[in-house]
Amino acid sequence: MVKWAVNVNRDIDLENWEYLWGSSVKISSCIQVKENIFKMQARWYITPQIMAKMNLQVSNKCWKCKEKEGTMYHIWWGCKKVKKFWKEIHMEMNNILQYRLPKCPELFLLSLKMENIDPKDRVIVWYMLAAARMLYAKYWKNEYIPKKEEWKRKMLYFACMDMLTKKLRDNGAQLYREDWKKFRAYCEKDSMLNVLYNNMDRY
Repeated sequence: MVKWAVNVNRDIDLENWEYLWGSSVKISSCIQVKENIFKMQARWYITPQIMAKMNLQVSNKCWKCKEKEGTMYHIWWGCKKVKKFWKEIHMEMNNILQYRLPKCPELFLLSLKMENIDPKDRVIVWYMLAAARMLYAKYWKNEYIPKKEEWKRKMLYFACMDMLTKKLRDNGAQLYREDWKKFRAYCEKDSMLNVLYNNMDRY
């Protein structure tokens, strides 16, 4: 918590930290989503900076840009290549929500600052951020930066998973439609996404 507070240059009090842990359990039944936020909070990922301390033969430079020291914060937020990734994701999220989200590491990396988001949109925002982080982590130790098309497919996967999960619960189908209606509207503007979403929706 202290290291993240230093990185984002703001206090993160215990109440916010506990809220984040609690929310990650309640918002999704998906173990992958919960695991992702726990890993981010715990700074679980091994960075070039850490590897260089364990082995002096290993470079401490960022795997993406090859220029700056590969700290946790740099690789996830400061690297010039990852900035382009987050810019694309931010633009797509704004398109889905139809309003402008704050673009800050507290929200994008830790899912904090949810108070700036319409309560009706918090579930979909949680999934959008988790999809981006999980996709980026998939290519952790190489130069590749994921494309927004991959993020869209990941969102379709989460939509399908959440639909099937909620259908097992009372009033779950209605809750699913409310949580995902903005993503559904977004998919209707893309012919390929619309076909995939409609095929998924039949189940």
